[in-house]
Amino acid sequence: MKRLVCFWLLTALPSAVLSFAIRITSYSQPGDINIMTPSTSNPTSIVWKHDGNLVAEWMNSEIKFNETFKGRTTLNTTTGELVITDVHRADRGLYTVEINGYISGVEWIIEVLERVPEPEVLARPLTCSFNSDNCNLTCHGNTTGAGTVTYSWREDGGEWKEGERDKTIVNNEELKSVKTFYCQMKNEVSPIEWLALHFERCL
Repeated sequence: MKRLVCFWLLTALPSAVLSFAIRITSYSQPGDINIMTPSTSNPTSIVWKHDGNLVAEWMNSEIKFNETFKGRTTLNTTTGELVITDVHRADRGLYTVEINGYISGVEWIIEVLERVPEPEVLARPLTCSFNSDNCNLTCHGNTTGAGTVTYSWREDGGEWKEGERDKTIVNNEELKSVKTFYCQMKNEVSPIEWLALHFERCL
């Protein structure tokens, strides 16, 4: 199912009035729908750009789309709203709009990220055993295209604690009673906690 990512923005003003632009960032997955809505009234011309390149242009009652966006993008000439469906990774970047000849004081940044996978806990060395002084655990998974990933660990039924991708466990009194270690991954488009896989304690 496609996700819907919406922006509700401020009134477009002459660029000379604003000394800086407000930037709003959204995080999308490939295939999502992005909606960017500037607040305006009675537009007579609308020009949307992506990293300085034309996305859509409405002038003299005619709408033109860049070939890259044609067929999956719509422009509402009453509200200035731009809708991009089936978002691609190439769509990430900076979006600006010019309405009635004035550049909006709001800019949109779209980040397109992959979801994180269900993680797998790997133990090193492979000879890890009850006789080992310590072992290294890795919260493993292919995070290519996922952006910034955060990692958390849990011991048995305890609370999740944010940490690093790698975790060192030692054969001490505090950890001797721990039977299972769990890990999880999160990024901006995967806010729901994955059911983490686990590593049966080998120390």
